Amino acid sequence: DWGVIVGLIDHPVWSNRVKFFDTIAEMVQGPRKFEIQTNLDKVATAYIERLVDTHYKVSLCALKTLPGFITFACSEIEPYLERLLVKIFTKHSDPKQDVKKLAKDSVEHIAFMYRPATLIPVMLRVLDNNAPKIRGPSLDFLARIIKTAQDHLSQPSAMKTVLHKCLNIAIQVSNHDVEKQCNNMLILLHTQHPNPFITAGATLPPSDQCELRNRLASVIPTIAEDLKRAKKRPKTGDVESVGSELLEAPIPGLANYTPPGAQVPQQPPVSHRPGTPTHSQVHTTQQQQHQPVTNQQQNYVTQQPHSAVGQQHAQQVEHGQLQQHSQRSTTP
Repeated sequence: DWGVIVGLIDHPVWSNRVKFFDTIAEMVQGPRKFEIQTNLDKVATAYIERLVDTHYKVSLCALKTLPGFITFACSEIEPYLERLLVKIFTKHSDPKQDVKKLAKDSVEHIAFMYRPATLIPVMLRVLDNNAPKIRGPSLDFLARIIKTAQDHLSQPSAMKTVLHKCLNIAIQVSNHDVEKQCNNMLILLHTQHPNPFITAGATLPPSDQCELRNRLASVIPTIAEDLKRAKKRPKTGDVESVGSELLEAPIPGLANYTPPGAQVPQQPPVSHRPGTPTHSQVHTTQQQQHQPVTNQQQNYVTQQPHSAVGQQHAQQVEHGQLQQHSQRSTTP
Protein backbone atom coordinates (compact mmCIF):
# COMPACT_ATOMS: atom_id res chain seq x y z
CA ASP A 1 0.00 0.00 0.00
CA TRP A 2 1.39 3.41 -0.98
CA GLY A 3 0.22 5.00 2.24
CA VAL A 4 2.30 2.56 4.25
CA ILE A 5 5.36 3.22 2.07
CA VAL A 6 5.05 6.99 2.49
CA GLY A 7 4.74 6.53 6.24
CA LEU A 8 8.27 5.11 6.31
CA ILE A 9 9.84 8.44 5.32
CA ASP A 10 9.54 9.99 8.77
CA HIS A 11 9.56 6.79 10.79
CA PRO A 12 11.52 7.17 14.05
CA VAL A 13 13.38 3.90 13.44
CA TRP A 14 16.23 4.46 11.00
CA SER A 15 15.92 0.98 9.47
CA ASN A 16 12.37 1.79 8.35
CA ARG A 17 13.59 4.97 6.68
CA VAL A 18 16.17 2.86 4.87
CA LYS A 19 13.37 0.50 3.83
CA PHE A 20 11.57 3.39 2.11
CA PHE A 21 14.48 3.99 -0.29
CA ASP A 22 14.98 0.28 -0.91
CA THR A 23 11.29 0.05 -1.83
CA ILE A 24 11.55 3.02 -4.22
CA ALA A 25 14.55 1.38 -5.92
CA GLU A 26 12.49 -1.75 -6.52
CA MET A 27 9.43 0.13 -7.74
CA VAL A 28 11.25 2.11 -10.47
CA GLN A 29 12.31 -1.22 -11.97
CA GLY A 30 8.92 -2.93 -11.72
CA PRO A 31 5.26 -2.58 -12.70
CA ARG A 32 4.47 -0.15 -9.86
CA LYS A 33 6.58 2.69 -11.29
CA PHE A 34 3.45 4.64 -12.20
CA GLU A 35 2.78 5.10 -8.47
CA ILE A 36 6.07 6.98 -8.18
CA GLN A 37 5.13 9.24 -11.10
CA THR A 38 1.83 10.03 -9.41
CA ASN A 39 3.59 10.90 -6.14
CA LEU A 40 6.82 12.32 -7.58
CA ASP A 41 6.91 15.41 -5.39
CA LYS A 42 6.65 13.30 -2.25
CA VAL A 43 9.52 11.04 -3.33
CA ALA A 44 11.79 13.89 -4.49
CA THR A 45 11.22 15.76 -1.23
CA ALA A 46 12.06 12.59 0.73
CA TYR A 47 15.43 12.37 -1.06
CA ILE A 48 16.19 16.03 -0.37
CA GLU A 49 15.44 15.62 3.34
CA ARG A 50 17.06 12.21 3.93
CA LEU A 51 20.29 12.81 2.03
CA VAL A 52 21.38 14.57 5.23
CA ASP A 53 19.65 12.20 7.64
CA THR A 54 21.03 12.05 11.15
CA HIS A 55 21.79 8.37 10.67
CA TYR A 56 24.51 7.84 8.11
CA LYS A 57 23.00 4.54 6.87
CA VAL A 58 19.86 6.39 5.80
CA SER A 59 22.01 8.93 3.90
CA LEU A 60 24.02 6.07 2.44
CA CYS A 61 20.90 4.30 1.17
CA ALA A 62 19.46 7.53 -0.25
CA LEU A 63 22.70 8.24 -2.14
CA LYS A 64 22.88 4.66 -3.38
CA THR A 65 19.36 4.68 -4.86
CA LEU A 66 19.34 8.29 -6.11
CA PRO A 67 20.91 7.59 -9.56
CA GLY A 68 18.19 5.07 -10.35
CA PHE A 69 15.48 7.55 -9.35
CA ILE A 70 17.06 10.29 -11.50
CA THR A 71 17.28 7.95 -14.49
CA PHE A 72 13.63 7.00 -14.04
CA ALA A 73 12.29 10.58 -13.88
CA CYS A 74 15.04 12.76 -15.36
CA SER A 75 12.95 15.61 -16.78
CA GLU A 76 10.48 15.62 -13.88
CA ILE A 77 13.29 15.94 -11.32
CA GLU A 78 14.87 18.96 -13.04
CA PRO A 79 13.04 21.53 -10.84
CA TYR A 80 14.48 19.77 -7.76
CA LEU A 81 18.10 19.71 -8.96
CA GLU A 82 19.25 22.79 -7.07
CA ARG A 83 18.08 21.49 -3.68
CA LEU A 84 19.34 17.97 -4.42
CA LEU A 85 22.81 19.21 -5.36
CA VAL A 86 23.11 21.38 -2.25
CA LYS A 87 22.45 18.31 -0.09
CA ILE A 88 24.79 16.11 -2.10
CA PHE A 89 27.65 18.62 -1.89
CA THR A 90 27.40 18.68 1.90
CA LYS A 91 28.24 14.97 1.80
CA HIS A 92 31.46 15.57 -0.15
CA SER A 93 33.09 16.43 3.15
CA ASP A 94 31.49 13.56 5.10
CA PRO A 95 33.98 11.78 7.39
CA LYS A 96 32.80 8.37 6.17
CA GLN A 97 34.50 7.48 2.91
CA ASP A 98 31.67 5.34 1.56
CA VAL A 99 29.24 8.25 1.94
CA LYS A 100 31.69 10.65 0.30
CA LYS A 101 32.26 8.29 -2.62
CA LEU A 102 28.54 7.79 -3.25
CA ALA A 103 28.02 11.56 -3.11
CA LYS A 104 30.63 12.07 -5.83
CA ASP A 105 29.16 9.24 -7.89
CA SER A 106 25.71 10.87 -7.66
CA VAL A 107 27.11 14.15 -8.96
CA GLU A 108 28.81 12.36 -11.85
CA HIS A 109 25.53 10.69 -12.74
CA ILE A 110 23.77 14.07 -12.77
CA ALA A 111 26.47 15.45 -15.07
CA PHE A 112 25.87 12.49 -17.38
CA MET A 113 22.08 12.86 -17.42
CA TYR A 114 21.75 16.62 -17.98
CA ARG A 115 23.14 19.02 -20.58
CA PRO A 116 25.50 21.86 -19.58
CA ALA A 117 22.88 24.40 -20.65
CA THR A 118 20.61 22.96 -17.93
CA LEU A 119 23.23 22.46 -15.23
CA ILE A 120 25.16 25.74 -15.42
CA PRO A 121 22.23 28.02 -14.41
CA VAL A 122 21.43 25.56 -11.59
CA MET A 123 25.04 25.62 -10.39
CA LEU A 124 25.15 29.42 -10.38
CA ARG A 125 22.21 29.40 -7.99
CA VAL A 126 23.89 26.74 -5.86
CA LEU A 127 26.94 29.01 -5.58
CA ASP A 128 24.80 31.59 -3.79
CA ASN A 129 25.19 29.36 -0.74
CA ASN A 130 27.96 30.89 1.38
CA ALA A 131 29.01 27.69 3.17
CA PRO A 132 32.58 26.76 2.11
CA LYS A 133 31.78 23.03 2.27
CA ILE A 134 29.13 23.63 -0.42
CA ARG A 135 30.93 26.25 -2.52
CA GLY A 136 34.14 24.22 -2.76
CA PRO A 137 32.66 21.09 -4.39
CA SER A 138 30.21 23.28 -6.34
CA LEU A 139 33.08 25.11 -8.02
CA ASP A 140 34.81 21.81 -8.76
CA PHE A 141 31.65 20.48 -10.37
CA LEU A 142 31.12 23.70 -12.35
CA ALA A 143 34.68 23.45 -13.67
CA ARG A 144 33.91 19.93 -14.88
CA ILE A 145 30.81 21.15 -16.73
CA ILE A 146 32.57 24.14 -18.30
CA LYS A 147 34.99 21.88 -20.14
CA THR A 148 32.09 20.41 -22.14
CA ALA A 149 29.93 23.54 -22.47
CA GLN A 150 31.30 24.90 -25.74
CA ASP A 151 27.90 25.54 -27.32
CA HIS A 152 26.35 27.12 -24.23
CA LEU A 153 29.27 29.37 -23.28
CA SER A 154 29.78 30.55 -26.85
CA GLN A 155 26.74 32.76 -26.20
CA PRO A 156 27.97 36.11 -24.78
CA SER A 157 25.11 36.37 -22.29
CA ALA A 158 25.80 32.91 -20.84
CA MET A 159 29.55 33.56 -20.60
CA LYS A 160 28.99 36.94 -18.96
CA THR A 161 26.73 35.38 -16.31
CA VAL A 162 29.30 32.75 -15.34
CA LEU A 163 32.20 35.22 -15.49
CA HIS A 164 30.39 37.79 -13.37
CA LYS A 165 29.39 35.20 -10.75
CA CYS A 166 32.89 33.75 -10.34
CA LEU A 167 34.52 37.17 -10.25
CA ASN A 168 32.11 38.51 -7.62
CA ILE A 169 32.62 35.47 -5.38
CA ALA A 170 36.39 35.88 -5.67
CA ILE A 171 36.08 39.54 -4.66
CA GLN A 172 33.67 39.07 -1.78
CA VAL A 173 34.63 35.72 -0.26
CA SER A 174 36.80 35.62 2.83
CA ASN A 175 37.84 31.98 2.41
CA HIS A 176 41.23 31.85 0.70
CA ASP A 177 40.65 28.38 -0.80
CA VAL A 178 37.35 29.40 -2.38
CA GLU A 179 38.95 32.58 -3.75
CA LYS A 180 41.72 30.52 -5.31
CA GLN A 181 39.14 28.21 -6.87
CA CYS A 182 37.35 31.20 -8.38
CA ASN A 183 40.60 32.53 -9.84
CA ASN A 184 41.29 29.12 -11.35
CA MET A 185 37.76 29.12 -12.73
CA LEU A 186 38.42 32.44 -14.50
CA ILE A 187 41.58 31.03 -16.03
CA LEU A 188 39.71 27.90 -17.12
CA LEU A 189 36.98 29.97 -18.77
CA HIS A 190 39.59 31.91 -20.75
CA THR A 191 41.49 28.76 -21.69
CA GLN A 192 38.44 26.82 -22.86
CA HIS A 193 36.51 29.68 -24.48
CA PRO A 194 38.92 32.64 -25.09
CA ASN A 195 36.88 34.69 -27.57
CA PRO A 196 33.55 34.63 -25.68
CA PHE A 197 35.48 35.30 -22.47
CA ILE A 198 37.11 38.49 -23.82
CA THR A 199 33.86 39.65 -25.44
CA ALA A 200 31.94 39.17 -22.19
CA GLY A 201 34.73 40.69 -20.09
CA ALA A 202 34.69 43.86 -22.18
CA THR A 203 31.03 44.40 -21.27
CA LEU A 204 31.62 44.26 -17.50
CA PRO A 205 31.58 47.48 -15.46
CA PRO A 206 34.96 49.29 -15.36
CA SER A 207 35.60 48.29 -11.74
CA ASP A 208 35.04 44.61 -12.57
CA GLN A 209 37.28 44.85 -15.63
CA CYS A 210 40.04 46.32 -13.49
CA GLU A 211 39.62 43.48 -10.98
CA LEU A 212 39.69 40.94 -13.80
CA ARG A 213 42.93 42.38 -15.22
CA ASN A 214 44.62 42.37 -11.83
CA ARG A 215 43.71 38.75 -11.16
CA LEU A 216 44.72 37.39 -14.56
CA ALA A 217 47.63 39.62 -15.62
CA SER A 218 50.27 37.22 -14.30
CA VAL A 219 48.76 34.27 -16.19
CA ILE A 220 47.39 36.09 -19.25
CA PRO A 221 49.77 38.99 -19.99
CA THR A 222 47.66 40.27 -22.90
CA ILE A 223 44.42 40.49 -20.95
CA ALA A 224 44.44 44.30 -20.75
CA GLU A 225 45.05 44.78 -24.47
CA ASP A 226 42.53 42.09 -25.36
CA LEU A 227 39.79 43.77 -23.35
CA LYS A 228 40.67 47.18 -24.81
CA ARG A 229 40.45 45.86 -28.38
CA ALA A 230 37.17 44.12 -27.67
CA LYS A 231 35.64 47.39 -26.43
CA LYS A 232 36.59 49.12 -29.70
CA ARG A 233 34.83 46.57 -31.90
CA PRO A 234 31.65 47.92 -33.55
CA LYS A 235 28.42 46.83 -31.99
CA THR A 236 25.92 44.77 -33.92
CA GLY A 237 23.74 47.80 -34.61
CA ASP A 238 26.70 49.75 -36.00
CA VAL A 239 27.61 46.91 -38.33
CA GLU A 240 24.07 46.64 -39.57
CA SER A 241 23.84 50.38 -40.23
CA VAL A 242 27.11 50.38 -42.16
CA GLY A 243 25.95 47.40 -44.18
CA SER A 244 22.64 49.04 -45.05
CA GLU A 245 24.42 52.21 -46.22
CA LEU A 246 26.70 50.17 -48.45
CA LEU A 247 23.76 48.28 -49.92
CA GLU A 248 21.80 51.46 -50.61
CA ALA A 249 24.75 53.40 -52.16
CA PRO A 250 24.69 53.59 -56.01
CA ILE A 251 27.39 51.64 -57.85
CA PRO A 252 29.28 53.64 -60.52
CA GLY A 253 28.55 52.46 -64.06
CA LEU A 254 25.37 50.61 -63.14
CA ALA A 255 22.97 53.55 -62.99
CA ASN A 256 21.46 52.84 -66.46
CA TYR A 257 22.11 49.10 -66.49
CA THR A 258 19.16 46.78 -67.20
CA PRO A 259 19.67 43.05 -66.55
CA PRO A 260 19.06 40.74 -69.54
CA GLY A 261 15.40 39.76 -69.84
CA ALA A 262 14.22 42.48 -67.49
CA GLN A 263 11.38 44.77 -68.54
CA VAL A 264 12.29 48.40 -68.87
CA PRO A 265 9.97 50.42 -66.62
CA GLN A 266 7.86 53.07 -68.30
CA GLN A 267 8.95 56.55 -67.34
CA PRO A 268 6.16 58.90 -66.20
CA PRO A 269 5.39 61.82 -68.53
CA VAL A 270 7.43 64.93 -67.88
CA SER A 271 5.33 67.95 -67.05
CA HIS A 272 5.88 70.97 -69.39
CA ARG A 273 4.57 74.46 -69.83
CA PRO A 274 1.54 74.98 -72.11
CA GLY A 275 2.61 75.64 -75.71
CA THR A 276 6.00 73.98 -75.26
CA PRO A 277 6.42 70.82 -77.39
CA THR A 278 7.17 67.65 -75.51
CA HIS A 279 10.18 65.48 -76.16
CA SER A 280 8.13 63.02 -78.21
CA GLN A 281 6.68 65.84 -80.36
CA VAL A 282 10.13 67.27 -81.07
CA HIS A 283 11.43 63.81 -81.92
CA THR A 284 8.52 63.20 -84.33
CA THR A 285 9.04 66.57 -86.03
CA GLN A 286 12.72 65.85 -86.53
CA GLN A 287 11.92 62.51 -88.13
CA GLN A 288 9.39 64.12 -90.46
CA GLN A 289 11.92 66.73 -91.55
CA HIS A 290 14.50 64.10 -92.48
CA GLN A 291 12.16 61.58 -94.22
CA PRO A 292 10.83 62.07 -97.81
CA VAL A 293 7.09 62.29 -98.29
CA THR A 294 5.68 59.23 -100.06
CA ASN A 295 2.63 59.15 -102.35
CA GLN A 296 0.69 57.33 -99.64
CA GLN A 297 1.54 60.06 -97.16
CA GLN A 298 0.57 62.72 -99.71
CA ASN A 299 -2.80 61.11 -100.23
CA TYR A 300 -3.28 60.73 -96.50
CA VAL A 301 -2.46 64.39 -95.97
CA THR A 302 -4.80 65.35 -98.80
CA GLN A 303 -7.63 63.24 -97.47
CA GLN A 304 -7.16 63.84 -93.75
CA PRO A 305 -6.28 67.51 -93.00
CA HIS A 306 -6.61 67.97 -89.23
CA SER A 307 -5.67 71.63 -88.96
CA ALA A 308 -5.46 74.92 -90.89
CA VAL A 309 -1.81 74.27 -91.65
CA GLY A 310 -2.71 70.79 -92.85
CA GLN A 311 -5.47 72.08 -95.08
CA GLN A 312 -3.16 74.71 -96.68
CA HIS A 313 -0.50 72.06 -97.27
CA ALA A 314 -3.07 69.77 -98.84
CA GLN A 315 -4.29 72.50 -101.18
CA GLN A 316 -0.74 73.28 -102.30
CA VAL A 317 -0.06 69.65 -103.06
CA GLU A 318 -3.36 69.27 -104.95
CA HIS A 319 -2.72 72.48 -106.98
CA GLY A 320 0.75 71.27 -107.90
CA GLN A 321 -0.66 67.96 -109.13
CA LEU A 322 -3.30 69.75 -111.27
CA GLN A 323 -0.66 71.97 -112.94
CA GLN A 324 1.45 68.93 -113.77
CA HIS A 325 -1.57 67.16 -115.25
CA SER A 326 -2.54 70.18 -117.42
CA GLN A 327 1.00 70.50 -118.72
CA ARG A 328 1.08 66.83 -119.71
CA SER A 329 -2.34 67.13 -121.43
CA THR A 330 -1.32 70.19 -123.55
CA THR A 331 1.97 68.72 -124.59
CA PRO A 332 1.77 67.55 -128.28
